[in-house]
Amino acid sequence: MLLGERPGVLAIAIASLLVVACRDSGPSRVDASLRNDGGVDAPPDAPETPPDVGPDGEAPPPPRWLDFERIAFEGEPAQVTDFVFLPRMDADSELLTVTRDGRLLHHRLDEAGAVLLAESNVPDVHVDLDCGLISIALDPDFIDNERVFLGHCFSRNESGIVRVTFDRDAGTIDTPVEILRVGHPEATQPWHNVGAIGFEPDSNVLFAFFGDKTIAASAEDPASLTGKLLRIVPRDEGGHDPAPGNAAESDERFHPNVFAYGLRSPWKGLFHEGRYFVGDVGNLRREEVSEIDAPTSFLGWPRAEGPCNDRCADVDDPVIEPLVSWDRSSTHPYALDDPYATSSTAHVAYVGLVHPREADDDRYEGFLDDALLYGDACVGFVRALGLDGERDESIGHLFGASAYRRGPDGYVYATSFGRCTSTRDSVYTPGGFWRARLSERPTVVTRPSGFPERLSELGLYPDAPELTNTPTWATFFEPEFPLHTNGLGKIRHVVTVGDGPRRVGDRYEIQVGTLFFKTFLADGPDGADGAGRPIETRVIRVEEDGAVSYAGYQWNAEGTDATRLSLDAPVEVAVQVRGVAVTHSIPSGGECASCHEAGARRILGFDPYQLEDLVAHEDDDTRDVLGWAYGNCVHCHDGSGGPMASFSMHPNDFLDRTIDRPTEGSASGLGVRIVPGDPDASALVIAVEGGDEARGLQAMPPLGVQVRDEAAIARLRAWIAELPDDEE
Repeated sequence: MLLGERPGVLAIAIASLLVVACRDSGPSRVDASLRNDGGVDAPPDAPETPPDVGPDGEAPPPPRWLDFERIAFEGEPAQVTDFVFLPRMDADSELLTVTRDGRLLHHRLDEAGAVLLAESNVPDVHVDLDCGLISIALDPDFIDNERVFLGHCFSRNESGIVRVTFDRDAGTIDTPVEILRVGHPEATQPWHNVGAIGFEPDSNVLFAFFGDKTIAASAEDPASLTGKLLRIVPRDEGGHDPAPGNAAESDERFHPNVFAYGLRSPWKGLFHEGRYFVGDVGNLRREEVSEIDAPTSFLGWPRAEGPCNDRCADVDDPVIEPLVSWDRSSTHPYALDDPYATSSTAHVAYVGLVHPREADDDRYEGFLDDALLYGDACVGFVRALGLDGERDESIGHLFGASAYRRGPDGYVYATSFGRCTSTRDSVYTPGGFWRARLSERPTVVTRPSGFPERLSELGLYPDAPELTNTPTWATFFEPEFPLHTNGLGKIRHVVTVGDGPRRVGDRYEIQVGTLFFKTFLADGPDGADGAGRPIETRVIRVEEDGAVSYAGYQWNAEGTDATRLSLDAPVEVAVQVRGVAVTHSIPSGGECASCHEAGARRILGFDPYQLEDLVAHEDDDTRDVLGWAYGNCVHCHDGSGGPMASFSMHPNDFLDRTIDRPTEGSASGLGVRIVPGDPDASALVIAVEGGDEARGLQAMPPLGVQVRDEAAIARLRAWIAELPDDEE
């Protein structure tokens, strides 16, 4: 598990809450997770309560807070999953960073920021959704042997640990040596993989957290390796031995590598003074942080999420109750404690680090003494949990947090993934590198109504050009099958009113006044791939009778603000996307309407098929094609009978309406939409590859696609090539 499930299970509060509510009872109202009870025109402010007054008649100092300042990170890598500081051999501070797409980066930290020294590609990393290069740990004798251990996916079904030797001077790695491989042959998705890895202090024992690979029953099977905390001793020649002290020494039911079991998706965990701490990502209901201090411990999954229940009563082993857990409502105290908490059900619990007490180089004036830093990467809150159990308070905000380390200078540093979830073919915002400084707690951010001349007046991005701190009234969401627009990255938010959207059948009823924001990202000003420079933000407001109104904002070169456009005509902007020069067109109002008002849907990407995992097929490749068509074609091709709504490519209709079906209308002379076994003869392939003017076929989609979605086209071609030809 990297950062959350597939968006169809988690992208927004509607997803988890309505899936449960509507499964048995039909249409149901959304929980307060998406509410802005003050209405669009009057978002709620913080209550006006008088400050406490001390005995001297003066107000106490404001609460302390960790302010995460972005540090220049050369190369601006996206999808950062973990990092470590190298042992100091001289005056320099150096670090190794790993990214989901399989890169190992070597940086030096100085006054200018993190300077890139070298970059290596780790071979044989399987990258797909949550799969990739996930974790890193240094050998206890790294200064002498330069050995680095990496946790990554080998395939859709398997993940594990390899060892490389890192040449510090050359910045290169040798051929990886496999240490451990864990998987399940029935895994349904590339989720719940290897998580955090590390060595116990002054020991050759390597610990590793592994998810259940989507097979929940395996987590409570002591003889399996999935859903477990494992402890091993790596061998010099590769492979490993079980570590002493594992559960099997006292109970033969356990696999020799297992220490504790009952984990679902333990992405981040650590070892501190004889205890393990781990954040386990929930399924539909709760996130949790737990402490493990004894072998044979059972952490509850799949019998429970969060605190255990009567289903745990017949478990023979010690049941570990979470230290803390939280539900997925934006009204949970943990979300309310953070003025920047992003309302979302794309939740990912994690633990970051334990800050030592009375350190000689303490930068935080005792504020973090013996505190376990933990949080929710998708909501963004950062909290301090006292190891004595007497403290649990909000101390900061960092969206998409992926790792924390205490630097050689005494500061706490962190990396962020660049977004909350992992999706296919997406341009990710920069994976930030951050330094935590002691500061004062910020105030609540509010926003006015309407479409002002400056985007900043709406208050969505108070820290622009940093776009990850958004106020609590804006809910982040991400459709599972996004519309391809020149390969640009996108950040989406919805601001709801009243009770929020209502699920009715397979659609949402959206209240008048609801606002949708979509910000488009291209490469940075220096051309860095995936640097995430904002180009435009589109805003849609839902009006009476389902109508919508549009506003478009073009960002300045610095990314600090955006100016409202007239939308009388499209505006062309020269950008780079993944290093390729593109002339991107910001659409006119008429062009907005041509997509949003072509079929029955007015809001694209915000419906149960995108957010609640409703696209279904027993074959995963077919499901991918059905989802791609839903995200990129169905806004026009929905069969609704409108003037621009052609035949239905809805997931329920796609196979029947495309395979061996002749084209209709203006392209009726072209041939067949999908010819099984022959992608070159398939009209659908020709259209999405750019059309064929001589044969009278328009490029599809007709707008916003100056750069074709090559990855999706390749998957479509491969799927068609494998379709059986009934005539053979």
